[in-house]
Amino acid sequence: MDSARMMKVILDYFGVSNAELAKMLDMDQSYITHIINDKRVPSLDRLEKIADKMGIPLWLLIMAGYPKEMERFLGDGRDSRKEAEMPKEISRFVVSMRANLLRSKK
Repeated sequence: MDSARMMKVILDYFGVSNAELAKMLDMDQSYITHIINDKRVPSLDRLEKIADKMGIPLWLLIMAGYPKEMERFLGDGRDSRKEAEMPKEISRFVVSMRANLLRSKK
């Protein structure tokens, strides 16, 4: 799992800094920074806490850490039926994940 990518998707989606995210999650900022810099991998307990605090389903949060699988799941964006069938907040997160994936390919 690419924990750094997962955390960057969260930062992008919520438009917050490392410090703001750490405060939102009640975690130390250095822990967040270590995840972003690929020096730490969050435990499942931490992932559950992050997902719960951010209002994101755990499976979707974990999916953000698997870019190739995420790309297969999301497709190229031309078929928006998948997003249309999702609750609005999840759909917005999926769109954010796709944008993050596209930026990383450039």
